[in-house]
Amino acid sequence: MMHSKRNGLLCIADCHFGKEYTIYGLFDEIINQYSPEIFYDRMTQIYNETLEMIEREKLSTLYIFNLGDSVEGFIRHSQLWSLRWGVIDSATMFGSYMGDWLRKLSERVNIVYHQTDGNHDELRLLDGKKGQHLCESAGKIVKNCIELKNENNPNFTYKSNKTGLILENISGYNVMGIHGEVNNLSSAIKEYSDIYDLKISYLCAGHKHHSEFVNCGVKKGCIGVGSVVGSDDFSMTIRKAADATASFIVFEEGKGKTDEHTYVLN
Repeated sequence: MMHSKRNGLLCIADCHFGKEYTIYGLFDEIINQYSPEIFYDRMTQIYNETLEMIEREKLSTLYIFNLGDSVEGFIRHSQLWSLRWGVIDSATMFGSYMGDWLRKLSERVNIVYHQTDGNHDELRLLDGKKGQHLCESAGKIVKNCIELKNENNPNFTYKSNKTGLILENISGYNVMGIHGEVNNLSSAIKEYSDIYDLKISYLCAGHKHHSEFVNCGVKKGCIGVGSVVGSDDFSMTIRKAADATASFIVFEEGKGKTDEHTYVLN
């Protein structure tokens, strides 16, 4: 398989587009605030910082993983208080925006784009429970919008995998992307390697809304990617909070992950 010696991977996760709220602190200060307009501002920051990384690393190709929960969705009744639009409108608007965002970025670098779905992307039809209708997802709407916006774009490649997971060989290393609903990332990287009979060197995951790196051996590890949305009402109820972030990871042939730059968005 052909690959470059040095490559960049941009990971975004948990955009929860369509959600809007304000989280206050003990002295009425704002801990975090989110809305579609704030999402657009954060994506503009990601765009600008990514251009800086592309220039710094002298990259000709950029891999992008969208690790799911692109939209807030509608999976519990309490969300009625924070949703601006319904699921279909949110997914269409998010996909249209991302299609334009990716097309603009592709004017500066060749893009290989992957995405997976999260639990919030599920359409739980007919009073369905979690996991009952995985084939029906807002992610399909996002995918179609992105592909339509980038039709005949020679600098853009949309890659999908029939498993619903993300897999890409970057600088000679198999890098997998998942939403991240697993108990333990270190166990998951071994389990996925065993299930698919493939050496997976790095596992990228969202869902937990905080960033981390777990070393799992020689040139092997798990990359927890923070969320674009940041702390929200749910994270406050479980007493977990983190900055809104995205991650830019550099891989180098023979060395594996050599650098990770965190975009702090709030």
